Amino acid sequence: MIISRTPFRISLAGGGTDFPFYYKKYGGKVVGFAIDKYCNIFYRDGNHLMDYNYRIAYSRIELVKKLNDIQHPSVRNTSKYFHITHPFDLLHNGDLPAKTGLGSSSSFTVGMCRIYRHLKKIRCSPYLLSNDAIHIEQKLIKESVGSQDQIFASFGGFNTIKFGKDGFNVVQHYLSDAKLEQINKSFLLMYTGMTRYAEKIEKKKIQNINRNLEYYKKIKSLADSLDSEMKTSKKINLKNVGEILDYGWSLKRQIGDGVSNSKLDELYKFAKKNGAYGGKILGAGGGGFYLFIVDEKKVKNFKKKFSKYQFIDINVSTKGSQIISCD
Repeated sequence: MIISRTPFRISLAGGGTDFPFYYKKYGGKVVGFAIDKYCNIFYRDGNHLMDYNYRIAYSRIELVKKLNDIQHPSVRNTSKYFHITHPFDLLHNGDLPAKTGLGSSSSFTVGMCRIYRHLKKIRCSPYLLSNDAIHIEQKLIKESVGSQDQIFASFGGFNTIKFGKDGFNVVQHYLSDAKLEQINKSFLLMYTGMTRYAEKIEKKKIQNINRNLEYYKKIKSLADSLDSEMKTSKKINLKNVGEILDYGWSLKRQIGDGVSNSKLDELYKFAKKNGAYGGKILGAGGGGFYLFIVDEKKVKNFKKKFSKYQFIDINVSTKGSQIISCD
């Protein structure tokens, strides 16, 4: 049995500039962090005594003979990418729901790559894992996804990621205990109860890329601002960070249909009215999790105002994808 554990992520600024069609021309930059909520994958070799060769258990259970018959796109394509042909059993368990803007699908692919590099005794590093997963998702599965989720999942930590035509570079922010405590207490992750398919929303954004270039330029500038903010302050200036997210969310709502809706807009207005400096819907938009930045003194009352919604405690996960058990 091999078990991989891979963190989900929160993207704070620059999202959208991590798509190859943008950063290979204009360069991209994102700021965000891995969180202590994980995609867990349990793998073991199978055998030929069963009436199937591959058993994959996630939100459904697949029992198939041929690798090409596996419906789960990441399991099928990652297994082919690493030339896995022998029977296996695989079980997925996530700490939080999928399709909620936390990069869960990329965390899954990274976790699979981590297992297969361990299984085949191939050299492994965060850069190699990131490139594996980016290639699999963008080239083999052909999903409309960016390149930040795979990197946060592979590296862990609080990072600024710079993208260019030749690839990416990761600059890690080594946060003080005081800053980590602020993130834990004042970065509020609230589940809206709505899930969505990011693929559909991101496709619309890609179709509108040429007419939205000015928006992406502004979004990248917000990543510059947040990067500087995290480097220069002894403690996080929550008001400044909240305002950066607030402006970014206003821009994001303009670059594609389905990013927001009337219910999400009302929730955001209510949050601002009750003490949030700012926030954003995580991921592609359309549902999932809201991240709000709230002064610690106002958190208790803020949560009372949203008593119908569930809040998830988060911390920065300093480690990226890893093997946590191997028999």
